[in-house]
Amino acid sequence: MSKTIYFAEPPLPGDLVLKLAQRLAEQGYSLKQTDEDVLVRLGAGDLLREIGVSKTLRLQLLTEAVLPDNTPRDVLLDTLRYQLAQCAGLHTLLVVDPYLFPAQPDPTYKDDLVSLLRAAASAGLAIEIATKANRNTALQAAVVADIQQINPSITPSFKYTDAFHDRFWIADGARGVFMGTSLNGIGRRYAIADYLAEEDARAIAHRYAALT
Repeated sequence: MSKTIYFAEPPLPGDLVLKLAQRLAEQGYSLKQTDEDVLVRLGAGDLLREIGVSKTLRLQLLTEAVLPDNTPRDVLLDTLRYQLAQCAGLHTLLVVDPYLFPAQPDPTYKDDLVSLLRAAASAGLAIEIATKANRNTALQAAVVADIQQINPSITPSFKYTDAFHDRFWIADGARGVFMGTSLNGIGRRYAIADYLAEEDARAIAHRYAALT
């Protein structure tokens, strides 16, 4: 039995389509034209049959990224910048990280952190940060100074708390990234950076808002 290949109005002359159909027929395939909507439905049907309904419904364009050890820091930072760009906010960026201002930061840590905050600062977003009260205050002040050099109208706000264990970057209280390690730790051990489900991002943002 021949297999069928569908196409949706390709920008090809009719004689080339005919030749292609003849060549495919020699290999046991038939070529049929359809509209784009039907083609999408056919592809979805193939996907459902291949991996099942539940897994198909869980698919995302990019669900997670592994942050391996011994990987150049610039590569890992580019991955995080890409993920944050996919969650780009219009109003706020919330950073939740108990160890955002470590006592012994890596030599490039301040610049790395500012590079991740640069897009939000440049766009004039309100930057909100939740971290531990026991922090490197000199590092914190230096980061704030760099952000205000990028955009003098932006002054990050801070809440000091032990309510959070993990690390989250959340835009507009609705879209975000979970980081399995603090920024100072990427590249040292294997970790995961994953997109948050919207309901989880909203719950974390709501918990932050409830802090006094």
